Amino acid sequence: MLGLKRIVLHNSYFTSMTVKFDVDGHSNASGGNGAGKTSALNLIPIFYGTEPNLLVDQIADKDSFLDFYLPKQSSAIVFEHQRDDGFRLVVMYRHTSGSKVIYRFIRGCLEETFFSSEIKPLLESGVSISDIFHELRVQNITISKQLDTITDYRSIIQNDRNLLRRKGGNAGDVALAREYCIGGANDRMST
Repeated sequence: MLGLKRIVLHNSYFTSMTVKFDVDGHSNASGGNGAGKTSALNLIPIFYGTEPNLLVDQIADKDSFLDFYLPKQSSAIVFEHQRDDGFRLVVMYRHTSGSKVIYRFIRGCLEETFFSSEIKPLLESGVSISDIFHELRVQNITISKQLDTITDYRSIIQNDRNLLRRKGGNAGDVALAREYCIGGANDRMST
């Protein structure tokens, strides 16, 4: 079946850990209060383009989305989805300025990329996500340009023609949408 398959949290609110959640089919999230179940499930709408800052309730001294889910330069949220022509990854991570969430797309599945024998030790050693991207490129893995806004990300993942054609939009984003959107190159998500 096509669609979102797995979510990976690397050095996120589970500090110094890489945690995988299978979201394809039936799942059972169990654990005590405060174990992170709801925090993980809340990431599903983020994959589809929901504004990350709408996710975290700032009442009661809770951190921002960025500080809660991506506290360090080595933190990442990775979404694996399957298209009709193979697997793709979405990587959310912290900008080097530390002030915002940024995105990249990767061609391939988790086992070929983040969990490969060359990359997994780097993740475990705590290197920055930028260093991981560098090593993935050395391994000839296709990685998209950096996307700086949720609007740019949403336009690509949903293959939203209106967003892709908006004023100030990047013409190259149409090609990215064909390569990385949900489904296939000609599919669009309807709302």
